[in-house]
Amino acid sequence: MSSKEVGKIVTKDDADKLFGQVLKSVKLDTATSKAILKNTNEYVMFKIVDNDLAIFSERNKTIYGNYNTKAEDILHVFSKSKVEEVINLGGQADTFFEMRKEVFSITNGDVTVEYAQPCPPFC
Repeated sequence: MSSKEVGKIVTKDDADKLFGQVLKSVKLDTATSKAILKNTNEYVMFKIVDNDLAIFSERNKTIYGNYNTKAEDILHVFSKSKVEEVINLGGQADTFFEMRKEVFSITNGDVTVEYAQPCPPFC
């Protein structure tokens, strides 16, 4: 992966207007979310499989969930710093990992991070 910041913070209302309603959502307590982020350096990748969340480090190593990626999988990549920012700005006990029609987002309180990059090719 090249070193660039991935993700943009928007309000939850703006995310709903820009990208549509959430179709799938997985809740994870914020303390667990923060602990998981310690297992990656610059980037973190996400996938919702059925109703379960899988989280991967930048080396495609599973750091949360029981899912091993397949060649045809598309993961959603954010900068670790952007995920930490949305969690800290939101300040709530739970963080929501969401799939919209064509966009993956992460929401904490009234703050959402959007604009993930797909992996592949951004891996």
